[in-house]
Amino acid sequence: MSAEAAKAEPRMFLAALGELEAQAERAGETLRLLERLELLVAGVEAAAQSGAVDVSRHRARAERLLEALSADDFEAALEEAATLCREVVAEYARRRLGASVEAGGCPHPDTVKAVEAMLRAAGPMEPLVRAALAAGADTVEKLVSNAGLLARSWGRLSQSLSRIHRSLARLEKSVGLDRGKMTAWLAARLSEAASAADALALLEAAEKLLYTASAVASETAERLVEATEAQRRCGAWRARLPCRLLDRAAAALAAARSELEALDRASSLEEAEARVRAAEARLRDARRSLEALRRLYKAFTGRPGDGGLEALVEPLLEQLHRHAVTMEEEQVLEILVDRGTVDVMELHESNPRLSRAALRLCTRRIAHCTVSL
Repeated sequence: MSAEAAKAEPRMFLAALGELEAQAERAGETLRLLERLELLVAGVEAAAQSGAVDVSRHRARAERLLEALSADDFEAALEEAATLCREVVAEYARRRLGASVEAGGCPHPDTVKAVEAMLRAAGPMEPLVRAALAAGADTVEKLVSNAGLLARSWGRLSQSLSRIHRSLARLEKSVGLDRGKMTAWLAARLSEAASAADALALLEAAEKLLYTASAVASETAERLVEATEAQRRCGAWRARLPCRLLDRAAAALAAARSELEALDRASSLEEAEARVRAAEARLRDARRSLEALRRLYKAFTGRPGDGGLEALVEPLLEQLHRHAVTMEEEQVLEILVDRGTVDVMELHESNPRLSRAALRLCTRRIAHCTVSL
């Protein structure tokens, strides 16, 4: 080999090595493009598989993507795929989640799959999850952030959704509050939240409120049935104190029921809370009236009124008749069941006839009187 050939050989080797490195770099860049392209296409596929995307609207861009791939123009294909993914995800967010997002970035396909998994797991409470996902999300990035927060909170969130579902079922059974309408009402409240974090806090407050409401509804329904059945025993004795106490209790229970029936018409969670508090107050009024009836039964019979209301009414009315209790004495008894004792002098100052009626009841050991100076 000549000296010149010997000198040229290393240069040729280095040139060949440089070309190989350049080809490897181009291949690596192509591989990175293909990997990005694969993720974009997977994102499109995940959104399309939800059934919320009208695939026909995106056919033209999909065809341009295929043409670019056929021509091995991977950069053009990547651009078409990115645009396609943004458009498909924006439509997915709007139609599946009710979120109006700008056609921004393209989420990882695992994010879309996680969203779909949460929606499926939510069952009949899906509208609440959709609303929480869309809360405050005006960009794809915010939507992805919301999805991440819900996924991380899913253990607690799924328990909360389950409790809300049970509470709504009890409300529907007790006072006829439509479960579907109430779910839609709650979803509307969640959609007003500024962020998914605020929506989750609102959902937690709603869970507690609905649990309380369902407990009040169950007791209200049971007591109203019992009071209504007992009222039938009154017959011609409706004006007597036991029946007036029943009427008072039934009216309070009906008012409590009306408050709960209007929950899905509340304009905010705060208004719903006010309705539940009002229902609780009416239920307490009913309890007091029914407890007064039981105390009255015990005063006349000496037996605890632990049985059903229906079993108390007739014996109590018979006792009133047997003791020839006058209307003035019934007025005193009405004071007695509220206060527990009767101040004779106080009654005398307001109505001497009532004070004499009180003394007669105390003499017969039906009531307990006090005297003050």
